[in-house]
Amino acid sequence: MKVVAVIPARGKSKGVKDKNIAPLMGKPLISYTISDVLLYADFVDKVVVSTDDKKIADVAKKCCVSVIDRPKEYATDEAPIEWALRHAVDCLEENENYIPDIVVWLQANVPIRKRGMIDEVIRKLIDTKADSVITVTEATQRPEYMVSIDGDKIINLPNIKEYRRQDFKNPLYIPDGAVLAMKRDVLMDSAGLKGAYAYLGKDVRCIVQEAKYAIEIDDPLDMEVAKAVLQMDKCENVVSEPSRCARCVLPDTKPNLTFDEDGVCSACRSAELKDSIDWENRFYELCKIISKYKSSDGNNYDCIIPVSGGKDSHFQVITMLDLGVKPLCVTFSPCKSTGIGKRNLENLKNLGVDHIQFTPNPSIYKKLFRLGFERIGDPCLPCHVGIFTYPVQIAVKFNIPLVVWGENSQLEYGGPATDSNHPYLDREWFDKHGGLWRATPDTWIGYDGIDEHELLSYKYPSDEDIRRVGVTGIFLGYFLKWDARSQVKLVRRRGFEVLPDRSIGTYTNYENLDCGFVDIHDYLKYMKFGFGRTTDHASIDIRNNRMTREEGLKLAKKYDGEVERINEFCEFIGISRQEFDEVVHQFSRG
Repeated sequence: MKVVAVIPARGKSKGVKDKNIAPLMGKPLISYTISDVLLYADFVDKVVVSTDDKKIADVAKKCCVSVIDRPKEYATDEAPIEWALRHAVDCLEENENYIPDIVVWLQANVPIRKRGMIDEVIRKLIDTKADSVITVTEATQRPEYMVSIDGDKIINLPNIKEYRRQDFKNPLYIPDGAVLAMKRDVLMDSAGLKGAYAYLGKDVRCIVQEAKYAIEIDDPLDMEVAKAVLQMDKCENVVSEPSRCARCVLPDTKPNLTFDEDGVCSACRSAELKDSIDWENRFYELCKIISKYKSSDGNNYDCIIPVSGGKDSHFQVITMLDLGVKPLCVTFSPCKSTGIGKRNLENLKNLGVDHIQFTPNPSIYKKLFRLGFERIGDPCLPCHVGIFTYPVQIAVKFNIPLVVWGENSQLEYGGPATDSNHPYLDREWFDKHGGLWRATPDTWIGYDGIDEHELLSYKYPSDEDIRRVGVTGIFLGYFLKWDARSQVKLVRRRGFEVLPDRSIGTYTNYENLDCGFVDIHDYLKYMKFGFGRTTDHASIDIRNNRMTREEGLKLAKKYDGEVERINEFCEFIGISRQEFDEVVHQFSRG
């Protein structure tokens, strides 16, 4: 299912000059909405800003979001908003062949949304099969008490005896403009229909939310109210304790995690499926795929294995070698390699494989690190993108169809090679599983002087090249029962090195050993979502009966949020500690 979020933002405004980019607590107003959807809307796979204003367009691009030029006739005071929404959808369908199933309208002048509300609205739209779902707020004033005036004369003074507040049994609600999601066909087919809300369809559902999430900025007073709410949140405990799974310790703030009526998370329910899977049959499926893609004449490699040198990389390589596969291993170097990471990568090569290691331009790497930190609260953005794009580039260049990835949390999804309806690692697959849509390289151009030709290693191959070579992929975690601790024992016997003590931010000593700034990544995750790597590791150990939930909670409270390398990180990307703290606050969970 494809979901696009459209943020309409006109240049003209009356109550507040340049309203949509007016500064609010040091940030352009529209950037709050952009951050909400980029960080906390996992159902959304594309975000666009529709505007007629160059200054707004520039701000959107700096926030790593694509821009659609809105025609002037769709940007007047009289033009209905649905015109701009339909125009945005038309542009995506005509120019990018992107046809959404759901269109989400997010108002640029609503700076404060409840975390996860965008996904909650979309989920309700999917579950109820309604035409649309909108957010509403309880009305504080009743229409029965309102009057009309002629000059200074009141026309219809209300009868307070007839309308007593205590007699009102049912509260009234106002559409608050925070989130509106609708089926694409409902929006597009409503053209020409009469009625102010015809574009929402006939079956309109709602989600009621607090008034503080319904502040629309239309005049200077609204700006002061929003500022007061943001400052109030800032004064509160920044990382409040989230609600957690009744079985493991994963919180309800984890993106794309759901809970059932028993309070058990979807990760725990998914883990239960492992015991019912016929792993012998899955292994047989793996062997059939390998046989299909092995080089027929032995003059080429059988597959590409993206590797970092970590425990999963070792396990992938050992598994493929044991199956008689000749892999080409490909590494996209981390921004700051560690000593143990370098030694483990050397050990991996010595297992008996050919290996390509790509080191991106360090100066551009640092700029992109800062861009990711400032724009989406994730400095590892270039790493996340590069580990997906560069191995597939090599697959295309060397005409190697099969790419072998490691663990996959979606047990039901084995990869494109197992999907007869969608067998290729094309851009649609990558947008869904690689997460590149959140900040495409096209939106990086111009940041701190970055040119397009300096981003070649971050660009995904064209669908034409993907199909020409037939590039596809598999997740080993679909075919083999994945157990990190058992795999660590295996790879250590083959030379993999662990830390003598635990890693920063967790109690384990075997994961994410190659990057020197992993504690910064985990710290930002903790500030944004209220949990860190300890919570992830403890939840896995709880599911595998290696510790109790109470023990996991104690470890999470002890180690989540631990960080050591802030000053080193600031020096690396060229910012002060004060600038670091200001950016962290922008993404902190209130």
